Amino acid sequence: MPAVLIEVGYLTNPRDETQMWNDDFQRRVAAAIVEGIKAYQREVEQRR
Repeated sequence: MPAVLIEVGYLTNPRDETQMWNDDFQRRVAAAIVEGIKAYQREVEQRR
């Protein structure tokens, strides 16, 4: 099973940390991750 590690920022970076606590930022990151997974799934299914 494929796996990924996604780094969306660094807690040692004050700007990144602020963004990571922001609900809108979290939603946008989550949506982008979901879209990436869906795109990967479509690509894999097309190869079959």
